[in-house]
Amino acid sequence: MCYFNIVRFWGDAPLILAPLAATEVAGCERNKVADIYAAIEADLQFASDANNLSKVFTGKNLGRATSLAAKALLGKVYLQEKKWQAAKQTLDELINTDNAGTHELLPDIANVFSTAPVQGSSAADFKNYTGWAPQTMNKEILFEVIFDKDIAGEGRNALTYHSNQADLNEVFKLSNTAKCIYTSDDRRADLMRSMKGTNTDNNLLVKYADIQSSLEQYGYNTPILRWADVLLMYAEACNEVSFDNSATSPALLALNDVRTRSYVAGAYTGDELSDQDTFRDAIFLERRLEFPMEMQRWFDLLRSGNAINEIAKIGLIIDKDDLLYPIPNSEVTLRNDPEKFPQNPGY
Repeated sequence: MCYFNIVRFWGDAPLILAPLAATEVAGCERNKVADIYAAIEADLQFASDANNLSKVFTGKNLGRATSLAAKALLGKVYLQEKKWQAAKQTLDELINTDNAGTHELLPDIANVFSTAPVQGSSAADFKNYTGWAPQTMNKEILFEVIFDKDIAGEGRNALTYHSNQADLNEVFKLSNTAKCIYTSDDRRADLMRSMKGTNTDNNLLVKYADIQSSLEQYGYNTPILRWADVLLMYAEACNEVSFDNSATSPALLALNDVRTRSYVAGAYTGDELSDQDTFRDAIFLERRLEFPMEMQRWFDLLRSGNAINEIAKIGLIIDKDDLLYPIPNSEVTLRNDPEKFPQNPGY
């Protein structure tokens, strides 16, 4: 996961797979993106084998990464590399063979971000946020960052998504663009309201805020991989491999599974998605509706090739050099070798 984020944010980077002596560190060079992805793939291929890592953990080990989570992440890696066939095969195995009912969409999107079970539901479908080791896990979640609700203090500031600091006020104040993409009958809209903090006028996203508890002490976990993502990744991979808008199309069925969970009347028909480009646009729109503030959108824009145009729509001008972060200047200066450790273009 760390190298996957590194390669997407910075591109070429030092690939260190074994301990180094202090004297060796300064000699590290930036390895090529392809080499980093090869190492990521190898790790995830190993971890996604149930013979090497369990499909399910229980007791005090509940919440650890499983082979199913590794396979989902491997599918995401292939997707970002645009290895469509490999992504399709990996996600197909996960959905139709390996999963065997372990993970599924919850009936209501709000339950994914709730600390309490819904009346009539199975307790096993929801998390217990008391203590570091949850007693039950949300069946939609494959992997997440776990928080302890019983620890007092400023835990809400561990991730900026949970914070309502004044200097982040504009960050968490939803733009008209973000508000208007939801229809009035889309249940996901309620999760994206900006509410006011109890002791401040600053904004706080409802999606990550337990408004029934102290703003300094709540146990909402942060999802990294969930089943809705698996389904939409599968739809994307299928569509890129071979366009199929028939009623039995795996891509259409997966897309509509996610869409109708939150927008009951919103199932797409094949006629509406009449070509591959239209189908692709529908998938990326659904991802935008489903995953705001879940660290997905920027990487979706990079994969679609639409980052520059979409950012321009909110009044910001970027160019291709801005698609990667700058390498910290302290590291560039330390190496002092433009050939082996160059700064990214444009910085």
